[in-house]
Amino acid sequence: MSSTSPDRHSISFDLVGIGELLESRELSVPQYQRSYSWNVSGERQIDEYWDDLERVAATSEEYFLGTVVLSRSSDSNRRTIIDGQQRLATTSMLLAAIRNHLSALGSEKAGVVERDFLAKETIKSSGKERRLKLNIEDADYFDTLIVADAGRSPDPKVPSQGRMKQAFDFLSEKIEMLAKRHGVSGLLEWTEFLHDRAKIGVIEVSTEADAYIIFETLNDRGAALTAADLLKNYLYGRSGDRLKFTQHHWARTLRHSGADGSGREVHDVPAALLEFKAGVDPRERPVQQDQS
Repeated sequence: MSSTSPDRHSISFDLVGIGELLESRELSVPQYQRSYSWNVSGERQIDEYWDDLERVAATSEEYFLGTVVLSRSSDSNRRTIIDGQQRLATTSMLLAAIRNHLSALGSEKAGVVERDFLAKETIKSSGKERRLKLNIEDADYFDTLIVADAGRSPDPKVPSQGRMKQAFDFLSEKIEMLAKRHGVSGLLEWTEFLHDRAKIGVIEVSTEADAYIIFETLNDRGAALTAADLLKNYLYGRSGDRLKFTQHHWARTLRHSGADGSGREVHDVPAALLEFKAGVDPRERPVQQDQS
């Protein structure tokens, strides 16, 4: 990936394979972001993701997966994911499934896939350093799926983990069928496809506040953002040096509303904004109703 100067408010754009992004950057999902939300059934994002990739993988064409928005952190190589965690987490699970079946076929390339895309050994850490870290609710479960190679996914404890289990099991079944038809060579061709031809646009900015302004602009048309998403991005994008303070109070608002990882959304946006500004839960005191 191309490098950019760390000047305040600088913005860079690059078009790379999603595998190359996972290989070249260490990525983290902020703790205040919602957890894994893609489904196999219902909205069927996983089915569509797989069908689109499968259709193009057998050709020499490229496929565009959309954009991700990243912000730089104090760690020179780790980036915070502002938008795009669902695609990155799902692709990591797909690569983990490829790794597992390469291992089952006795290929030494299984270790290469893990090292390049999933986790790597470092001198500083006692274990393996995850290339993609999810939020606190999903992190341990996700790590078990993609790094431990336990052979079967563990039992989920919360809804987002259930969605990850379904996604991982679905992708594992697809890769198992691929391995039976094409063996090691077919799995390696898919790995190269994800690295080179499954393209993703990477927008990288200097600060999280800038990233949220970009995110709001990208999603202003077409994407299914909730009113709460827009409110959050508006507040974050205009927080400046007080971003950490804003993030803390927004997370508190979500906890009171029951929307912090349970899959539910903030529907009463005026009440959420009142709570955010006042620092209290409006349900804990009577609110004068508008009689006009």
